[in-house]
Amino acid sequence: MWRNYHGFYLLKLDKKFRFIYQNKPVMPATKSKVLYVEDDSDDRLFLSESFADTNPNTELIYASDGDEAIRLLNSLDGSNAYPALIILDLNLPKIDGRQTLSYLKQSPKLSSIPVVIFSTSDNTSDVDACWQLGADSYMKKPSYYQDYKQIVEKFISLMHVTD
Repeated sequence: MWRNYHGFYLLKLDKKFRFIYQNKPVMPATKSKVLYVEDDSDDRLFLSESFADTNPNTELIYASDGDEAIRLLNSLDGSNAYPALIILDLNLPKIDGRQTLSYLKQSPKLSSIPVVIFSTSDNTSDVDACWQLGADSYMKKPSYYQDYKQIVEKFISLMHVTD
């Protein structure tokens, strides 16, 4: 099964989606906000440094759990204030990634924001559950820092540039 999403074609193989590029990712020209929901400070640092190296026009906003992310998003006023992308870990304290994803996709004012699940898990049941809850993409966290830049390029291609 193929799925086209913002210049990517996703191919489902053995119940897992694989990215296949159609075009090289296009870097947004204007500054875009990305909300990264992650409780691990090392993972936040790796992604932050990779965005800074790959696309310095991205402003990263952080939340350490689902509850903080939901409160932050609900406090924003107007579509221009919303992030262009939400990167969401699954294993979070308080409200986990699955519950947060479900809330985001059921909220009329937040459901249009693309949500990428970014997790250490590649368990088929986790991946399938996230697709069913409305995730726009699912990516496994890389094991090596140098692989983060390739992941960031994929994130950038998923963003809706906000003005």
